[in-house]
Amino acid sequence: MMYTPGYAGDDFMNVDPYFISDKKKKEVICLSVKGLTNGAVAVLYPEVIKKLVELMDGDFYVVFSSVHEALIHSSKLCSLEELENLLRTSNSRMTFQKEFLTDKVYYYCREEDKFIMLQGRLKMLVTTIRMDEEN
Repeated sequence: MMYTPGYAGDDFMNVDPYFISDKKKKEVICLSVKGLTNGAVAVLYPEVIKKLVELMDGDFYVVFSSVHEALIHSSKLCSLEELENLLRTSNSRMTFQKEFLTDKVYYYCREEDKFIMLQGRLKMLVTTIRMDEEN
């Protein structure tokens, strides 16, 4: 698991993206839930997706480093090949196999409001999961 022991995380949902420096925008967002357990699913929450689009200024990649967290990267600042290498390295160093989630990198397309599973040149559409109260 990739986190700093004792680090409780930051609440990015209330951050105004206009007050984030350009340097900060280029950093990776490590997304989880309070308690840092089984938090990778947080990337699927509709309000979280909207906030990530805002913070990343558009489309983004998702690397699930474990069931506990998702690493969010701006699509403007990194390549799929870099992220696949990062994921391979992360998965090979994983302490517990039960924490493994996937060996695929995902791409969120703001225009289509969809997640796309990527592997090399292969792209597979993943249906957007809606968690709205109306459904």
